[in-house]
Amino acid sequence: MDDAQSFKGLFGKWPQGTPRRGVLVTHFGEQIPFSDFFTSDELLLIERQNPDSLGARQLIVPYSQIASLKITEVVPMKKWRTLGFVEPS
Repeated sequence: MDDAQSFKGLFGKWPQGTPRRGVLVTHFGEQIPFSDFFTSDELLLIERQNPDSLGARQLIVPYSQIASLKITEVVPMKKWRTLGFVEPS
């Protein structure tokens, strides 16, 4: 599975009841705080809480351009099991 498919799966199976906030890091090195998101087959639509320097509040990013995701909320570790994460043995 490539990175794009991994991020598509991560956002598509986001744990229910968990705030959909975080910081998206792109392959360009941008760090984009977001307060909500929608998914599609190829793209992620994120909403910024505050506009960027050009006034944009929403951004559409291809999954292939996502380098990492920073979680800004305190989320119990067991919530991430829905994404396939397990406690090491």
